[in-house]
Amino acid sequence: MFRLLAVIVVLVTSWAAALADARRDCEKLSGEAAIKACDQAIQQNPSDKVSYLNRGVGHQRNDDLDRALADYTKAIEIDPQFAPAYTNRGVVYEMKGDLDRALADHTKAIEIDPTNDVSWRHLALARYRGGDFKGAAADLLRSLELEDDVYAMLLRYLARARSGETAEAELEANAGRLKDKAWPYAVIELYLGKRSPAATIDAAAKSDDRCEAQFYVGEWHLLKGNKTEAAAALRIAVDTCPKTFTEYTTAVFELKRLQP
Repeated sequence: MFRLLAVIVVLVTSWAAALADARRDCEKLSGEAAIKACDQAIQQNPSDKVSYLNRGVGHQRNDDLDRALADYTKAIEIDPQFAPAYTNRGVVYEMKGDLDRALADHTKAIEIDPTNDVSWRHLALARYRGGDFKGAAADLLRSLELEDDVYAMLLRYLARARSGETAEAELEANAGRLKDKAWPYAVIELYLGKRSPAATIDAAAKSDDRCEAQFYVGEWHLLKGNKTEAAAALRIAVDTCPKTFTEYTTAVFELKRLQP
């Protein structure tokens, strides 16, 4: 009996180690390798909400939105109070153009954890994409109260400006709290009248930064009433930004609004 027990202990220990390895790889790897590791982790523990969440991220990055939705939904079924799954599912709904469901999920995520600045930012993005600029500005104020973030500062400026408010003074004050002037600080200078659109694009050294630059230049043109120039820049953002970027999805909604 002692020998049998020893064998069982070894088997259980090995199984636990394999599960830990699969779950670790599911969290750490990217691409197809991550999805395969998550598959293994889920097979070993079908109640592992985190592995469903991470596999959903992998599918989302592959633009497989239906599978991402299914994984986020499964994570929520396992734990209805799992806020990150609501946030991620809300983002996918936005990518699919379903703002009503996105707003519901982001609102639920905040209901569960009202101290998460990222959840407030995603709720603001959903409102902004739907044209509720005042609502977006209010959500972004809450996000910035929780955590300084340069992208939240930029979006709050845009939301306030699109609402007809004068927002430059607040943007300058917010920017004064930033510790460095790395990208996208050049966009702040654009919005404060200290840099031209061309100089803003020139300041974007990396390809991802350049796609972001096109989006923010497009938004600048919208504020100036230059719809043709805005549409041209936003189309470049859609063509060059990864689909997982907030700038990509927001540009898609902006272009729909610009259609006659």
